[in-house]
Amino acid sequence: MPSPDSPRPCFLPDGVDFDALPENLRLAVQEILGPAYRELVLGASDVLERAGAVTFVHLMWLEILDEIGLGEHIVAGLPAAGRASRFAEPIGRGVRRTRKLENQESVDQKRHARRRAT
Repeated sequence: MPSPDSPRPCFLPDGVDFDALPENLRLAVQEILGPAYRELVLGASDVLERAGAVTFVHLMWLEILDEIGLGEHIVAGLPAAGRASRFAEPIGRGVRRTRKLENQESVDQKRHARRRAT
C-alpha cells in the first residue's frame, strides 16, 4: 500500500485495492510513479510546468502498463510467424508517447527561454 505521505497520482482510480495489484505493478507505482509524481508534479513551480509534468507521469504509467503487457506476451511465448502484428498497437502507442514527450520538451524549452528573457 502506498505510504500516507505519497499522494496518489490523479490518474490512478480511487477504490483500487493496491495490495491486490500484481507485485510488479505495485513496485512500479511505489518506486517510479509515486516519486516522479511528488518530484515533478507536486514540486512544479507553476501551472504550466505542473500540467506538463502530470502528462509526463501519466505517460510513464501507460508505458509501464504496456511494458508489463508485452512482458506477459513474451513469457507466454513469442508469437508465431505472421502474428507479430499483435505488438503493432502497443508499439504504436509507445511511438505516439515519444512524440508527446518531444512536444512537452519543446514547451519546456520555450518556458525556460521566456523566464531567462524576463
